[in-house]
Amino acid sequence: RQSGLGMVVCRDSTHFGAAAFWAQRISSHGMMGMAYTNASPLVPPWQGREGRIGTNPLCVSLPSAGPGDWLLDMATTTVAKNRIHRASASGQTTVPAGWAMDAAGVPTQDTRQALAGLLTPLGGYKGSGLGLLVEILCGVLGGGAMTTQVGALHSTKRRMQVSHCFIAIDVARFMPLDEFQSRMEFLLTTVKSAAPAQGCNEVLVAGEPERRMEAQRRREGIPVDAGVWRRLSELAEGLGVALP
Repeated sequence: RQSGLGMVVCRDSTHFGAAAFWAQRISSHGMMGMAYTNASPLVPPWQGREGRIGTNPLCVSLPSAGPGDWLLDMATTTVAKNRIHRASASGQTTVPAGWAMDAAGVPTQDTRQALAGLLTPLGGYKGSGLGLLVEILCGVLGGGAMTTQVGALHSTKRRMQVSHCFIAIDVARFMPLDEFQSRMEFLLTTVKSAAPAQGCNEVLVAGEPERRMEAQRRREGIPVDAGVWRRLSELAEGLGVALP
C-alpha cells in the first residue's frame, strides 16, 4: 500500500534560506509540509556556556487558505543570529534583553558582546530540547556533520556541511482536503475569538504577521537599514558597480 508520508534527509549542504520556502512547496501539493535544518553551533545547551547547537529552525506549512491558513516558521532560539548582525550593521549599540549571552554565557544587551557571544535557546531548556531534536532529525539521521562539526556561514575556514530534513504528509490519506481545510478554519477562528490581552488589539496566529508584512513590502518596497546600505555602497564602490 502506498504510504501517506514521505521523508527525505540530505547532508553536506549549506544555508537553505527561509525554511518556509521549502515547506510551502510541499503544502502547495495538498500535503502538510515540514522543513528542518541544523546550523552552526552558536547556541549553548541548557546550563552551558559554549556553543553546541545551531539556531536549528523548524517550519510547518499546511495545505489550507484564508481563515484556515497557518504557517509556523521559527528558530529554536529567541532570535536568529541575523537579527544581531542587522543591529550591528545599523549602528545599534544594544539589543533587547533575552536575545543573547556574552562569551562567558552571561546575558547581555551589548550588541558587540552579543555578536561575539552566544544566542539564547527559546524558552530556556525547552528551546534547548527542540534544538537538539532538530539536530537529531537532520545531522544524526542524515549521517552528516553535527554540532561542532558544522561550519559557519560567515567563515571560509571550512565547509558548512549542514543537513536538512523534509517531511510531507498526504492529508487526503486521512480525510478529504476540503474537510481538513474546514476543520483548520474552525480551529483558527476559535483560537482567534479569544479576547485580546490588555494592550493588544487582536489575537494572532502563526503566519499572520508575516503575510501582512509581505503585503506591505509588495506595496511599499523593502526598506534597507542605513548600516546595510552603507556597507552595500562600499562594496559597490570597490567593485565599480553603479548604485541605483
